[in-house]
Amino acid sequence: MKLLVSPAQKHALDTTLIANRRALNFTSKVAFQNGGISAFKTLQQLVYRPLRNDFGLKSQMAC
Repeated sequence: MKLLVSPAQKHALDTTLIANRRALNFTSKVAFQNGGISAFKTLQQLVYRPLRNDFGLKSQMAC
């Protein structure tokens, strides 16, 4: 599928994807630093606020 977007929409999409990628890298780092956490609730408690505050993700994306 190909998305046909305006330049403004492309910028918004790129910004969101970059923030998401950075947030995923951060989450992986935190999980690794804490012994390879894979339990959802435990990991979420460690990263939810930083994902919202530092990466600007909305709540659904932070979950």
